[in-house]
Amino acid sequence: MVHCLPPCGFSRCYVLSDREGLAVVDVGSVGAAEDAVRFITGQPGLSMAQVRFVLATHFHVDHIGGVARFLEFCAPGTKVFLTTLAIQYLQGQRKLCSLKGWGTGFLSAAVASMGYVRRLSHLNFGSLAGIPLPILRDHCDIGVDADRIFPLDGAGRKRYPLGFGGWDVVETPGHTEDSICLYQEAEGRLLTGDTILNLDAARGPELNRFCWNKQEIHRSFDRLKAELSPRVLYPGHGEAYSNNGENVLSCVRGG
Repeated sequence: MVHCLPPCGFSRCYVLSDREGLAVVDVGSVGAAEDAVRFITGQPGLSMAQVRFVLATHFHVDHIGGVARFLEFCAPGTKVFLTTLAIQYLQGQRKLCSLKGWGTGFLSAAVASMGYVRRLSHLNFGSLAGIPLPILRDHCDIGVDADRIFPLDGAGRKRYPLGFGGWDVVETPGHTEDSICLYQEAEGRLLTGDTILNLDAARGPELNRFCWNKQEIHRSFDRLKAELSPRVLYPGHGEAYSNNGENVLSCVRGG
């Protein structure tokens, strides 16, 4: 099951539940971390002891800014999964990729996402890690011990099992070079991170225009359309989207 947390900052945070436990995706701020804890402990049958791992769809501040805070409430064995590129950022082997489209893509999305900020802690990102500005691209410390961080590594594959709940990791470079989606084929669920946004309820989901590489995001989207058949879309920003049981990717604007 996918639990959409109530608005808790710029990005959406999701809790995935399965017989194997819980996974938490995109804990984007200190406030989001605290909201995720409250949500889990407030649900019948769920507890923080069930959280197996935290995962980020890409290494941007509004998707990783609350990871360290969230781990304070987790069992010592709770892991953090990041892409291999993100781990290279952490280890100082690679700089965070720069982005284009600040005027055409970032501003409109940021303004719309502000509507999901409910209190000041939703703007507390814990550190400067994951901010794609030239002077900050070297700041990649998220305040998590290295022995808790593990790579999402498909050994060269673009799609591979996450090892939890029938979910697959689908590499979708474009918004960033390390962007991924999560796909649960059996249930037709797709968590898109920032590859696809849904911030305009009247117009529906849209391919992100704030990108590291526009050609790459279109190639990634073309691959999603060719290989996946999701019936519900859970974006990194905005509302979950469905279309009467049909493939939601056919409704994405800008693809």
